Amino acid sequence: MQVKLLLVIINDEGESMAKPILLVDGSGLVYRSFFAFIRNPLINKKNQNVSALYGTLRMILQAWKL
Repeated sequence: MQVKLLLVIINDEGESMAKPILLVDGSGLVYRSFFAFIRNPLINKKNQNVSALYGTLRMILQAWKL
């Protein structure tokens, strides 16, 4: 589900300026990213699973482009 919000700011001259707000459910993204790579996890040089980090950052960057 995608929710789009709009922040309206009134400047000193009384003009309204609309700016988009991006709300992110971080724990949901991490959970989803971890299980997306469960069969083929991404492992770093220290043998740590970095699938959740990679997936979360990728989704946030894709959302930022919108």
